[in-house]
Amino acid sequence: MFSRLLVTLLGRPGHRPRPASVDGAILSPVIAHILGGSSPWQLWPTCTLLFGGAVAAMFVRRPMLYRACLVSAGVGLVTTIAVYVLIPAAPAAPSGLSLSIAAPLDGARVTSPVVVRACAGADAVPGTGRLLSVSVDGRQVAEVPTGTAAINVSTGKHTLRVELVTSAHRAYAPPVLTDETITVSGVGPLSQPPDCPAAPVAKP
Repeated sequence: MFSRLLVTLLGRPGHRPRPASVDGAILSPVIAHILGGSSPWQLWPTCTLLFGGAVAAMFVRRPMLYRACLVSAGVGLVTTIAVYVLIPAAPAAPSGLSLSIAAPLDGARVTSPVVVRACAGADAVPGTGRLLSVSVDGRQVAEVPTGTAAINVSTGKHTLRVELVTSAHRAYAPPVLTDETITVSGVGPLSQPPDCPAAPVAKP
C-alpha cells in the first residue's frame, strides 16, 4: 500500500519529476510542517527514513535499490505517524505565570559571562518540575534547574530569550517565555544579579 503511494508520488525508476524549485526551497507542506517549529527529537530518525528514502528513490535507477528506498520511506512514514500519535500534546502553561528577566535589563550593556536571572513576579523560577532554557539569537545556550545562569556571549548586540520548560525538556502551550536585547562589550568579571522585584503591597 505504502509502496504504491510512494510510487505515485515519486514516479517509477527512470522517471524523475522535475523539482518545483532549484534554490533549496521546501517543496512539500508535509516536510515544512515536520521540520518547522520544535519537533520532538523522536521524529528526527523517522523523518530521516521517510525523506531519505523518498529522495534517494528519485535518483536510483536499479529496480532493487528503488524498492529498498520505497521500503525505507514506507517504514519512515509509518513510524512518523506512530510518533505523532503516541507523543502526548504539549502540557498546558501554568495558570497566571508571567516570565520576566531581572538581569540583565532590556537594552543593557554588559560583559561576558552574562549572568541571567529570570523571575515570575517576586519569585525566582523555574520551580518544581521545571527547567529554565536560555537562548541567544535563537540558539539554546543553557538549560538549568534554577532561576540563574551564567552564559558566555560574544561581543555585539544579541537577542536574549528565557523560556520555562518542563523537566522533560518540553515547552508549554502556550509558551512561557520573554525576550530582550542586550549588548556585550567584551569580557569581564561575574556580576551578582539582583533579586526578583518584590510584589507591590496592596493598600488598605
